[in-house]
Amino acid sequence: MKLYVEADLRYTEDKERVTMALKNLFDLDDIRVEQGTRYMKIIGFSEKIISLKRFREKIWQQKILDTAREVFLRGVSGNTISFLLHKQAAYAGKVSFVEDEKESSLGSIRVVIETTNPQEIIDWIAPRTSQGKPLWIKEMPENV
Repeated sequence: MKLYVEADLRYTEDKERVTMALKNLFDLDDIRVEQGTRYMKIIGFSEKIISLKRFREKIWQQKILDTAREVFLRGVSGNTISFLLHKQAAYAGKVSFVEDEKESSLGSIRVVIETTNPQEIIDWIAPRTSQGKPLWIKEMPENV
């Protein structure tokens, strides 16, 4: 499994705050700043499934399993899961999905999870529910 997270660093933003937005949701192995086409970019990377644990916990705490599952399933393409998160919500430690970059005035956080089994990761992070209760609770997957 490989996790990539990326956020633009707008001219009015503080690098430490944007970095904190990423760290509030993900436990990243490496974070770096690179020049993008229009803005600098803060890029985070991890190859460990445990890097998604904090993100999963926040989804469960916020009780947004159904929304998360729907977003993840829509974002599956081959062996990747892609989605966008609201940068300011992430800075506040909250998970908030956005459909379009324009929904977050300072840009969004782009997330890509590469895995051999997208469904297993989706089922672990956001299982199906019935009346708001998870139908199953899976252990953290290995070798995905």
